[in-house]
Amino acid sequence: MADMLNTEWVENTVWFYSDSRKGFVMEALKDVAKDEQLLDSYGNDKTNGDYLMNYAFILLDDKNHNAQDEYPIFATLNHNYPLIEEKVEFLKRNNSKFKEMR
Repeated sequence: MADMLNTEWVENTVWFYSDSRKGFVMEALKDVAKDEQLLDSYGNDKTNGDYLMNYAFILLDDKNHNAQDEYPIFATLNHNYPLIEEKVEFLKRNNSKFKEMR
């Protein structure tokens, strides 16, 4: 049932497995008013690609933005560049994933 909760950047619940209760327990992190939604967190460190592939939704802030999103950049290397073989080997060794560029 926990996956039926909506998610938000700031959740108002936490859930965990309890050995003593032999099941999952969901607790409110604050008083929840009548008709207020219970909100869970699917983690705030995921890209919208992660959210979409794993949970079938995307998560945006009030500016329609997700700070974790990454955008692939495709580049073609000119085979006449100096040290082209070394550059290609470097990219292959590092799986060509550069997390520094966002």
